[in-house]
This record gives sequence, C-alpha cells and structure tokens, in this order.
Amino acid sequence: LPHVQLTASPVTVPPGEASAIVVHYDTRQAPLWGFNEDTLIVMSEPMHDSPSAIAGIARGYVMAQVMEDMSKLTPEQRSKAPELVLDTDKVIFESMQPGSIAQGTITLANKGKATLNVRRLWCPHKAVTIGNAPTRIKKGKRAVATISIDPAMVEGGVLNTTLTIITDDPRNPRSSIRLVGMVAKK
Repeated sequence: LPHVQLTASPVTVPPGEASAIVVHYDTRQAPLWGFNEDTLIVMSEPMHDSPSAIAGIARGYVMAQVMEDMSKLTPEQRSKAPELVLDTDKVIFESMQPGSIAQGTITLANKGKATLNVRRLWCPHKAVTIGNAPTRIKKGKRAVATISIDPAMVEGGVLNTTLTIITDDPRNPRSSIRLVGMVAKK
C-alpha cells in the first residue's frame, strides 16, 4: 500500500521482549476521501531452530479519516468558496418490498461562489448503493444523486444508517443524511 508504511522498533526481538510497530499514514496517497480502512498482515520468523521458536502471522487494521485541511484559508478565500446545500437531512424508505430495489434521491446544490468539488458520497451499509453521484457542481447549480436499497441485504428488516457527503465546502466539508426504512413483511 503506497499510503501506509510500517516500521518496527526494534526489528529483531529477543525472546520474551516486545517490539513496537509504528504506522505512518500518508493521506496524500490515500485511495479515498473520508473513511479509509486497510488490513495489514505482519509476519514473524524465528531466527534459529528451536522447539520454542515459532513463526507467527497477525492481522491488524488501520483506519483513517482523510479530510482537506482548510484551516489556512484566508477570509477572502472563504468568502469566494463553494457552499453545499442539501435538500434534506433524512431519506425515508417506506415499506421496502422484498425482491424489489427501493429508490430515493437527494439534491445537492451549490450556493457558493466557486465550483463545489464533491469528494465522496459514502455509506457503510452493504444494502446501500449510490448512483449518479456528482463530482463537481458549478455555482448556482444542483445535482441529484440516486440512493438504491436492496431490501434483501437489510438485516432484521430495519434500515438505519448514514450517508456521508465529503466536499471542499470549507464551512461544512462533511455532511450527513440519515437513511431509514422498514422492509415489508412477506
């Protein structure tokens, strides 16, 4: 992974001792804006043959939230920036029918003074798919994204999750919309 570098200190560990593994995460190389999760596998080998020396494999997870640093923008830059406006803070999927994909939409508008860059629309729920996600919205314009829900993937029949929208709006670079609904009984 080009964005994750590991170093161990010390590299060679005497019996009964410990080593620290330091993770360096280069956000400039991260594959996605917002939440990133990578699986790392660390392997160890014994330095000599001995009945007590064993090899090992460990799995670890590295999670990072990658956002733009807008703290250094001047007041003038902020006044000329894009501004995201959402048409809702919740999308309700009423009576989702088994065997039929449920559809909803959200409208993203830019009421700022520059083009809005939409970095990512993301939802962790496996039943949710985002379609027509805009990448750029010119000032004064709108775009519609489609939200599809597969009821077969909604465990327990209740959908309650969050759609995260990451943009270059310095006032609100990260916005959330609740996605809720019930799968109808067969």
